[in-house]
Parts: sequence; C-alpha cells; structure tokens
Amino acid sequence: MRIHSLTVSSRLVIGMLAFSVPMTHVRAQEEPASSSEAEVVEVYKSENVSSFDLSDEVRSPFWPIGWEPSAKVEKPRPKAPKPLENIPPNLFRLSSTLTGKPAIAIIDGRDYMVGQSMEKSVQNQTVKFRVVAIRDGLVVLSYAGGTVTIRNN
Repeated sequence: MRIHSLTVSSRLVIGMLAFSVPMTHVRAQEEPASSSEAEVVEVYKSENVSSFDLSDEVRSPFWPIGWEPSAKVEKPRPKAPKPLENIPPNLFRLSSTLTGKPAIAIIDGRDYMVGQSMEKSVQNQTVKFRVVAIRDGLVVLSYAGGTVTIRNN
C-alpha cells in the first residue's frame, strides 16, 4: 500500500478539523440545562451622547497638521462658441442609403443608423450631428443650430 503525500493546505485543513471537533463537544456541555438558569441581559443606553459641530472659523481636526486650505479661486469660464447656422450639405458625402429595418446611411465612408451621432469640424469648431431621418437618397442631420439635409451624390 502506497501513502500519498499531503499538500500543506490539506494538512492544515485536517488539523483544523481534528481540533474543532472536541471544542464543539465542550461548548455543548457548558450551555445551561434549562432556560431558567440563563441570565437576562439588559440593553445598555448611553447617558452622554457626543456631537461634533464644526464652525467655519475652527480648523478641521481631520486635516493634516500644518495644512491650511487655499483660497478658492474662481476660474473664468470659456465663452461658448456661437452656434453655427446654415451648414452647407456639401460638407458630407452620402454614398448610399438602405431603407430597411434598421435604416442605414453611409456618410463619409461610415455607416450610421437613426439616433447615432457624429462629430465634424466646421469653421474651426467641432459640431456634433445626430442622424434624425434616413429616406431613399437623403439623410436629415440635426445639430445645435438647426438641421442639414444631405442628398445622395
């Protein structure tokens, strides 16, 4: 008969099981025989409840020692670019449209469905366009300043 060598983890598990069995037997004997012998434990209620109110003038105790907050400087917001109006449809190249379900348009070599968006640089601004409708030979795109209808070339 050949005895297989045990790994360290299996030896550890066997050792834990060997020592846990006698302990459960001892615990079962220590329990009170009847419920009348069990002690009644009262719930502890604290008389003094502490609170922490920190005014603006007092240094927070949670800051590192010697650290002081810097004055809040409001950064100037960049001006929003003026919305573009009348974007010419020749900025886009519509190759083809498929009017099935789902309708697909190939614009500038990429396929788009209704609801998808694209970004295009127009007059040194990046404009986000959204495909609103796809019809036979034309696509309607919307942007912040209006809509553009592009036709098949």
